[in-house]
Amino acid sequence: MLVLLSKDDDLNQRWLTNRKGGDTRFDAYTEPHELLSAIERQDIQHVVLSDRYFDFSSFGEYVESLKERQPSVLISVLLSDHHNRQLNERWMKTCLANGYFWVSPHRTKEMIVQQLLEHMIGIPPVLRMGGSKLLLFIGSTPNIGTTLISFGTAVQLARQTTHRIGYICLNLKSSKLHRYLGRERPGTTLDHLRAELRSKSLTPERLLQACESVHGVAQLQVLYGNMIREQAEYFTLEDIAHLLKIARSAFDLCVVEANAYWDNAGTLGAMLEADSKYWITTNELAHFQEDTNRWLHSLSASFGLMPSAFDLIVTQTDKQGGAGALRLKDIRRETGLHVFGQVHRYPAVSDYLNQGKLVDLLLQPHPIEKELREIADAIIRYHQLNRKPVTASPSTFRRLWDALGIFHGKGRTTKWEA
Repeated sequence: MLVLLSKDDDLNQRWLTNRKGGDTRFDAYTEPHELLSAIERQDIQHVVLSDRYFDFSSFGEYVESLKERQPSVLISVLLSDHHNRQLNERWMKTCLANGYFWVSPHRTKEMIVQQLLEHMIGIPPVLRMGGSKLLLFIGSTPNIGTTLISFGTAVQLARQTTHRIGYICLNLKSSKLHRYLGRERPGTTLDHLRAELRSKSLTPERLLQACESVHGVAQLQVLYGNMIREQAEYFTLEDIAHLLKIARSAFDLCVVEANAYWDNAGTLGAMLEADSKYWITTNELAHFQEDTNRWLHSLSASFGLMPSAFDLIVTQTDKQGGAGALRLKDIRRETGLHVFGQVHRYPAVSDYLNQGKLVDLLLQPHPIEKELREIADAIIRYHQLNRKPVTASPSTFRRLWDALGIFHGKGRTTKWEA
C-alpha cells in the first residue's frame, strides 16, 4: 500500500482516485497519529509525508516511529516553500542525506501525483508528460531581446521542419509581440482564456481558435500574451499547467516566452513544465553576472531546478568587439552555462520592431535571420525533429548543369566527354 499524509484534501482525493497504479492500493491520512496506528495493522510499503506537519526535530522522531513499526517502509517528502532559502536547502539536504525522495515546492497537485507515481511504481516519463516538446525562452533581464529571439526561433523552426509550431506568450506583465507584428488589437489574447483555464475546460480546438496564424509562415500559430497587466497575479500555477498541457496536445512543438521576473505563475509554470530551457542574456556584467546570479543561481534550487538545465543564448553583442568587450568564453565561465547560440546587435532591428514589421525582418536575407536559423538548427538536431525536404529552384539546377558542362545554350545539350 502507498500512503499519503497531507493536509490538502484536494491532493488527498487526487491520490486516492488515480488510476495509473494498476492493482496498487492507495490511502491518505490528514492526521499523523492516524497513520502511526494504521502502519501497525497494514502492510504499507511507501509513505509520503508533508513537511507542513513537522519541524526538523519532530520530523526525525516521526520517521523513527514509522520505522519502528515497519522497518522496511520507504519515505518520500512533500516540500513546501518556507520563503527562506537556507531553510528550503536544509530540508532538501535532510532528504538527500537520508535517501528520501522529495517533491520540490511550487508543483501543482497534478505534478505532485505524477512525480510520486513515477518514483514509486515506475510510471514512465512519456506517460507522465505526454504530448509534444515544450521549449522555454527566458531573459536574465527585461528588454534585452527575448521576444525577438524566441519568436525568431519559432519562425525558423516552422520554416525548416514539417511540424506545426505553437508560440505561447506567457509574459503576463509586459507582452509586446502584438506590437512587433503590427497587431494593435489582436482578436484573442491569453487573458480571454482565463475562465477556461480556471475551470480546466480549455480544449485543443479552443486553443487553436484563440491562436493567430502568421502571414508568410504557414505552420506557425501564435497565442498573444496577457493584455490586462493588473490581473497578471490572477493566473495560478494550475492555470498555466493546464494551458501548457493543452498546448502540447494542439501542436507538434511549443515555443514559450516568459517574463524575466520570477514572481508570477507564467514564468514559474513554464520553467517547471519545459523540456528545454534557454537563458537569454547580454555581455553586460549587470545582466550575465548580477541578474543571472540573483535569479537563476539563487532561486532555482527553491523550485527543484538546476542551473545546468538551462542553455545560454547571448544577445546584443557587437561584431567588432572592442578593447573592453567580454568574450563568450568569459560569459560561459562566469555563468557556468553551455553557450547554445549568439545574436549580434543590429541597429536597424529596432526600426522593424517599432513599425510592427518583425516578420518582414525574419523572412529576408538579414544576418540576424542566419543567426536565428543556426539556433533553430541546433534545436532540430537535439530534439530530432523532421526537416522539410530540400528543393532546388530551376536556376539552381541550371547553374549546376552549366558547371558540369551538360547544358550549353537554349534547348541544346551536349554529350558527356570522356
